[in-house]
Amino acid sequence: MTERDKKLIFILIMLLIGVLYYYFYQNLNSKLEALKQENIQLTSKEEQLNKAIIIYNSNKEKMQQINQEYNDISLKLPKNLDEKFVLIDSLNLLRKYDARIGDIPIEKKQQFIFEKNNKKIDKIFFYKITLNTQINYENFKKMLKETKDFNTLYMIDNILLKPISGKSTGILDSTFDLYFFGYDDEKAPEREWTDLNNSIGKTNPFK
Repeated sequence: MTERDKKLIFILIMLLIGVLYYYFYQNLNSKLEALKQENIQLTSKEEQLNKAIIIYNSNKEKMQQINQEYNDISLKLPKNLDEKFVLIDSLNLLRKYDARIGDIPIEKKQQFIFEKNNKKIDKIFFYKITLNTQINYENFKKMLKETKDFNTLYMIDNILLKPISGKSTGILDSTFDLYFFGYDDEKAPEREWTDLNNSIGKTNPFK
């Protein structure tokens, strides 16, 4: 092999190496570009996820507060309100304001239809009791004003007050209608017997 042939072979080898390097570089560059785009997408997803986490954390406390308020309202208007709960609530209410406890005649469950601005709410129901009792005038005023402080929602209507003759103690003969309300909500928690402030001497007065 002549010197000229050796140089020609060397040139061909260098050209082959150059071509192979070019294709290798192009392939590597394509892979690097694909990885770069994938990294950009992952970074974008990570940023979106971080934003979602920030939004969730910022709203988490509000969501917990809303859930707590929903539970509180559900307990104020229990979906499973019945005669047993109404009797216990009546006893607790009368005791709270030192009213004389007598008969507690509970009427049947009735629907309360509420309409406003062409919107109708028909899931509210109530139990009515007509009470005849004796109570101090100041305590009676408190019972009217402090409805929000009681464990369930109640309303007093058709009030008739009369001073007891021959006494100046502020005690009144009183007759009034007492209403306890519930709301039919399938998602609301049920009221439990453990919620009751029952002090009549028995765990369950209906056994």
